[in-house]
Amino acid sequence: MTFGKDFYQNYFDLGDDKYLSDGIPGYLKMVIVCFHQSIELFNKKLLIDIDQKLIVDEKSLEEYESALKTSEENGRAFRIEAFLMSESYNFKTIDYSKTIDLVRDKFNLNKNEVKVLSDLGATRNRITHFGMDKVLDFYEVLRTINDSLALIVGFYYKKLKSNRQISIYYSNIFQELNELLQHAIKVEADIIQNHPKKDG
Repeated sequence: MTFGKDFYQNYFDLGDDKYLSDGIPGYLKMVIVCFHQSIELFNKKLLIDIDQKLIVDEKSLEEYESALKTSEENGRAFRIEAFLMSESYNFKTIDYSKTIDLVRDKFNLNKNEVKVLSDLGATRNRITHFGMDKVLDFYEVLRTINDSLALIVGFYYKKLKSNRQISIYYSNIFQELNELLQHAIKVEADIIQNHPKKDG
């Protein structure tokens, strides 16, 4: 999340070259990748707090159940985060699109919020595999970034700030992201007005 914030700030620091600079695709591509990864982790954190099993891929359920049983037999609390980082296990977790479905159902996301998350995933896949043409995709990517950022500082922060660790270590970052969003909205409006999208 911090890297995404920094890359977005780097884009804004281009000044009058924000639209024309050859650096645009690189900066915005990295913002998309970073925000996508952050939201996927946020989704999994929200689901873990409900039931750790929710983030386990079906193909890993048997191994998950075995690890859970072993942990209970040894009188240890089972924390899936620790097992995911262990070389002794090879858990597969659900993919990004599945986290959207579950978070939608568990937290009553509206259609617009689901669309923002889906658009972020689709944009991330497109620019990761095919690159990004700044003329054809620029406006869409900028809007996707800003809509995703609005969800991060709105929905996700409200849901996650009750976690003491997140509240202590990330509250300042969320505040900085909120300030960045306000600036981004103004920049987006300015670009749309002064650099209208070309037809065709």
